[in-house]
Amino acid sequence: MTVASLEKTILSSNVWETDKRVQKAKASLLLRDPFYAVIACSLDWSPSDRFDTMATDGKSVFYNTEFVAELNEAELYGVVKHEALHVVLKHHLRRAGRDPENWNRAADFVINPMIMDDGNTLPEGGLYDPKFRGRSTEWAYAQLDSKPEPQKPPPGPGDDPTGEGEGEGEGEGEDEGEGDGKVEGEGKPGSDPGGTGGVIDAPVNQGETIDTVEAETDVLINQARDAARRAGKSSASIERLVEEVTRTPKSWRDELRDFVTQTAKADTSWKRPNRRLLQSTGFALPSVSSENIDGLVIAVDTSGSIQKDELGAFITEIDAIRDTFPCDVTIIHCDDEVEKVEEFDRWEALDCKPVGGGGTRFSPVFKKVEADGIQCSALIYFTDLFGDIDFDCPDYPVMWAVVGRDMAGLEVPWGRTIKVDVD
Repeated sequence: MTVASLEKTILSSNVWETDKRVQKAKASLLLRDPFYAVIACSLDWSPSDRFDTMATDGKSVFYNTEFVAELNEAELYGVVKHEALHVVLKHHLRRAGRDPENWNRAADFVINPMIMDDGNTLPEGGLYDPKFRGRSTEWAYAQLDSKPEPQKPPPGPGDDPTGEGEGEGEGEGEDEGEGDGKVEGEGKPGSDPGGTGGVIDAPVNQGETIDTVEAETDVLINQARDAARRAGKSSASIERLVEEVTRTPKSWRDELRDFVTQTAKADTSWKRPNRRLLQSTGFALPSVSSENIDGLVIAVDTSGSIQKDELGAFITEIDAIRDTFPCDVTIIHCDDEVEKVEEFDRWEALDCKPVGGGGTRFSPVFKKVEADGIQCSALIYFTDLFGDIDFDCPDYPVMWAVVGRDMAGLEVPWGRTIKVDVD
């Protein structure tokens, strides 16, 4: 065997071993942080000597095999999560002509506290300063000089040098950077001043625009959140982060489904791996063996102002949600008093024919639930909301599904509201 062929064999072996370690890190992420795992596993990971560490453009991750080889398992886990966060925070879309090196610094100063607050580890020397916790990347960029002073390494898991407790998310801050946060065109490779994985501009292919690329990223982020919810691994910080970075108006159907989803109790099982994630990522996650709600109560305002098509669309949507979350449903018809109570088991299609036509009072429904001991994990009240909510909030979540009125300036003392517009 020639020296050249021997070197080629060794190089191939190193690439194979590195790829194996990267795949293992993503598999660990699936078990511990499925939200970030779905992001990471959706990217095309390939070895490259164009970068000293790693870099992502939102579609691919290019990693230096020597860099990966030097990391221990915990550090590699943190770096893979770091690259996923670049995508979640859309750093590949927001540079807007800013200096690439300082943009990477700013991005790392924002990301690294989030990773450390989760108890994860990053390579020694990573950029860390508690003053950037919860700030926007644009704000962080504006604080940086062209040659910032070296920063101390990030603390280890569980350390909190600030004594300020935990804080997560991509806060709004006081954005002082220039531009609108978006840039079209090819990204160019740059250095990774933070040493924990960089970001380059998103490639915009023929037929695409920066807006379509961002829309695709939003879809991916929401899919990742759904996967985390289904695995029982979502959190308030993830929910808040997704809302902050996507900021896409939701339809009333999406909001209704979100409300029910957050009410559902999920049980996971390894007996039936999640086939969708297995197909898309190559890794097995425990599937949801049962997702259920102990009992859902639908209150229908039958005072006479609700149109038949509006109620029909609402009930149809509830039934569609029950395809995912089978549950028993109690429908309570109420104007100024409870007129009728209907019960449907989890496999029975809903059929709602309103009974009533008097005035409007909301309290009788809640009194009925309590007096009759109706199983209620959550209550959704379908109403025009022309009535007084002059009683205390119950100990279960409530959503007011409002029809037939302008929501501007409308406030309720408790519960969530959505405006139901029939298309």
